[in-house]
Amino acid sequence: MKSKEVRELLDNVKYHYQTFVMNDKIFETWYEVCKDYDFEEVMEKLVDHITGEDYKEIPKVYQLVKHLNTTEEKTIKAKAEIQVCCNLCKKWMDVKEYERHYGRCLDIEYLIGQSEKVGKSMSRIELSKLPQTQIQALYEKYKPNLKELKGIKSL
Repeated sequence: MKSKEVRELLDNVKYHYQTFVMNDKIFETWYEVCKDYDFEEVMEKLVDHITGEDYKEIPKVYQLVKHLNTTEEKTIKAKAEIQVCCNLCKKWMDVKEYERHYGRCLDIEYLIGQSEKVGKSMSRIELSKLPQTQIQALYEKYKPNLKELKGIKSL
C-alpha cells in the first residue's frame, strides 16, 4: 500500500469515527503495518468492520490486516506449483503444464489404438519419446474418418 492510500484509509476511519485522532505518529504506525498489504483488501476489512457487530469501536490497524496475505505472500503462493496427475499416463505435473500435456496424451492414446488396428503396435513409452511434430504427423495420417463417425450417435 502506498502512503497516499494509507492516508485515504485513515481519512475513511476519521470520517466514520469522528473521535479518531489522526497525527503523524498514527500515520507512521498505520503505514508501517499496512505498507505490505493490498489497499482494496484493507478497505474491504474496514467496510466489514463499519457494518459489523463491533461498528461502535474504532478499528485498530491490526484488525484490518488480520487474516490478509501480504503482497509478497500472494506472489509466493501464486508461484507455488500446484501438482495434478494425468489420468491417462499417471504422470504428475504443474497445473500450468496440464492442458498442453493432456492434449498430447490424448493424441498418444489415440495413436496407440490406431497402431494396434494396423498391426504396428507402438507403446506409450515409444510414442512419448517422439517430438510433437511427429505425433501430429502420425495423428494426421491416422485421424478418424468422418464416415466412420457418422454411425456414432451423440449422447
